[in-house]
Amino acid sequence: MERANELIAKVNSSDRKDAHAAIAGGVRAAEEQWLDARFIAEALALQIVSIAERTGEGPAIARQLRAMADAIEARDEMRTQAEIH
Repeated sequence: MERANELIAKVNSSDRKDAHAAIAGGVRAAEEQWLDARFIAEALALQIVSIAERTGEGPAIARQLRAMADAIEARDEMRTQAEIH
């Protein structure tokens, strides 16, 4: 059982790495076309919604998005505080 879990972890790690590379490549390509960051983010969000609908993973994806939104807001708040001081 431990061996199976190790294999699953390796596959997941590899898949995660490949997904990150694919998305990063797409974002880079969009940025190289001088597309507005808002439109890139909008397109990514629409794709995430589509994935959630197709896979039935909506609740898990929503949790990830909430955590990401919290992290983005926290970074912006820290940056604003640093600029004030």
